[in-house]
Amino acid sequence: MELYSWGIASLTCDRVNLFSRSLESITGELQSRGHDKPVAVFDDSREIDTRDEKRRLTGEICRGQGVHSLYIGLEEKKTFLEILKESLPGEFNEAVYYFILGDPGVPYIKGPGGNRNAILSAFAGKRLVSIDDDIILNTRVLPGSSPDVTLTRDKPGLDIGFFPDIQTLENITIPYTDDVFKYFDIYTGAATETLAPGSEHGKIKASMSGFYGGRWSQRHFISLFSEGRLRDLGLKSSADYKKTRYNMLGLVQAPNVLISRHPLFLGDAIGIDATSIVPPFEPHVRGEDTIWSDLLQFCDKNCMIAAFPFALYHDHTEKQPFSKKDLKTAGADLGLNMILLFSAAAEKTQCPPGSDPLACFGRTLIEFSEFPHNRWIDMCRALWYGYVGNVTETLKGLLAEYGRKPGFWAKDVDAFLDRIRSASMDIESFIPRELHAAGSPQEAGRAHRRMLYNYGMLLTGWSRIWDEILKINSSGHGLLGENYNLL
Repeated sequence: MELYSWGIASLTCDRVNLFSRSLESITGELQSRGHDKPVAVFDDSREIDTRDEKRRLTGEICRGQGVHSLYIGLEEKKTFLEILKESLPGEFNEAVYYFILGDPGVPYIKGPGGNRNAILSAFAGKRLVSIDDDIILNTRVLPGSSPDVTLTRDKPGLDIGFFPDIQTLENITIPYTDDVFKYFDIYTGAATETLAPGSEHGKIKASMSGFYGGRWSQRHFISLFSEGRLRDLGLKSSADYKKTRYNMLGLVQAPNVLISRHPLFLGDAIGIDATSIVPPFEPHVRGEDTIWSDLLQFCDKNCMIAAFPFALYHDHTEKQPFSKKDLKTAGADLGLNMILLFSAAAEKTQCPPGSDPLACFGRTLIEFSEFPHNRWIDMCRALWYGYVGNVTETLKGLLAEYGRKPGFWAKDVDAFLDRIRSASMDIESFIPRELHAAGSPQEAGRAHRRMLYNYGMLLTGWSRIWDEILKINSSGHGLLGENYNLL
């Protein structure tokens, strides 16, 4: 049998109809392009009936397109974790379960990170493309975008705009007819010297497409204040702008192939070079892709991230529009708070030459997790005040740059600034809103520190865990079974 070229991971949780549409688009694209890539479905659904239905759909859809498929749900993950646990010392038991199944002590928070870690485990030692179940491979591009390559140390200049309806968005874009998987194949894992002779040393460890479609940010209001060449198109009229506030339809894409050392990373459709060790994702945090890329950069200063000049459709049809209450939210979410904490940990971490940077970083997180409540609150408050200060300066700069035009946009900026500054005096502004379910600030702090401790423990043992996963995969007992050695 011929070796497969890479593998595709479909990442899904609960949403059966979205998953079905996404998988049909993936397999259809693979079949039409003649790709010999298997599709492995990684399902994080909690209900067995939902998993059974997705298992059935996986076989039905992939057989219909002549694409080889695998299904990995809760049962398959637990079997793999038992194998992994038996190959490691007992001290790793909690970390082994945590990195895929998360912490049962915080059941009210669930993110895709554990499912992403299952994908990393399955493909450890290989390269992969992971596609979320709300991504459809209906691909569009802004006219004038090009396949040229730009290398930069700075934050890549993505084209970003938000619009009141999908028709407006499609009017400013055109269908993209090239092979999207070709970009992942060429760039993910490539050395930058082969792409741009004479460039600095670096390797593309991760890559991402753009997206167009529905809501995408937990801090959506601030997205309305983005700048760039699409800004004026999204701010044509007050009536359209008001529609956009509640039903945000966006376009985010690179103008050409942007390769950067900056950790900007959008996790909807991504390629990862896992031929050598990469960090695990944080299992509970939404926005964990940004945390992951920050840690990737911390561990390897030469690693690069590529952004591609096309956008895949982000299917928003099963999501509720924003409400007036959402527009009044100015506090921190867990993803933002973790990013701030990780930045503080990166500044504090001392990593002597020859030591394991992941373990060094993990020990710093454990140190943070052991803070008493008052010291913890003081640190979170200081980080939040720093963030509010940076946002305030940025938005004041935009008001000056655009001469407070258009007025309806400037009015919203003013209102948001008033809201975020006044809310900063309230302790709940820097206690992540997902943790309000814990009850008191003390209980929220304990749950938050527990996440840091668990993730810190995972990082301290990750190199050993990774090595064992490689051995299990090569033996044909990993999540992909014997298919692993066909990649």
